Amino acid sequence: MKHVLSSAWHEILRFDKNEDVLGGILEFAGKHKVESAWLSAVGSSKEVELGFYHLDKQEYANKVFSETLELVEFSGTIAVIDGKPALHLHGSFSRPDYSTIGGHIQRLIANATVEVFIHKLNEPLTRKKDPETGLKLLS
Repeated sequence: MKHVLSSAWHEILRFDKNEDVLGGILEFAGKHKVESAWLSAVGSSKEVELGFYHLDKQEYANKVFSETLELVEFSGTIAVIDGKPALHLHGSFSRPDYSTIGGHIQRLIANATVEVFIHKLNEPLTRKKDPETGLKLLS
C-alpha cells in the first residue's frame, strides 16, 4: 500500500497487485486513528469475496470470485466496533463481457491497482448489534 495524499479531511491510498485492500485500509485506519470516514474506490481485483445478507436467517451467503474484474466502484464507511476500526463496504465489479456483480465486500485482493479515497468525518461513528436484524448498525 502506498499513502498517496493526506490532508485534514482526506486520505488517498493506492494498493498494488496482490495486496489485501481491506486489511490495508484497516491497518491504516488503526495506525492513523481514523474512527469515522466515508470511503470510495476504483481499480481492479484479482479476487473478491462478496456477501449477500439474508435477513430472515440473519447471515451472509458468501461467494469468492477468483477472476480479473474491474472494480467499478465501492463505497462505505469506517466506524468503530469494540474500540477498533471496522469497515462496511459494498461494491460493483464488471467482467470482460461487461456483465456486473456486486454485494457486501468481505475480502478484496488488488489486481493492477485499487485507489481508495477516504473522506474523514468530524465525529466518531460507532456500530452496535441490532437484535432485530442481527447486523451491527450505526449508533
